[in-house]
Amino acid sequence: MAAVEYLLTHDVSLDQAAATLGIPNQKTLLVWKHQFLSEGGEGLKDTQKGRPPKMPKKPCKSSKPLSKEEQYEARIKELEMENAYLKKLNALVSEREKSEKKTK
Repeated sequence: MAAVEYLLTHDVSLDQAAATLGIPNQKTLLVWKHQFLSEGGEGLKDTQKGRPPKMPKKPCKSSKPLSKEEQYEARIKELEMENAYLKKLNALVSEREKSEKKTK
């Protein structure tokens, strides 16, 4: 917005305004100027472009502190998941070792 206002208030060319404002391309200023003249200040507001995200954002967890019992239950679930993962990994590694021995 400030760049377009500078361009309109000062009697300078697009090249001079772009150099003064540190904008690498004068065409950018020209596009901004046309948007401002046709749509006003609302035309220069940043709009979100691109494809919308496929996965909806997860709602934030409540910041309510957990009781000791709930903390213990959460920790137990974490350890059970870790244990199941390690068992599966161990089974896959042993299966791979057996198949390598058969091919030799």
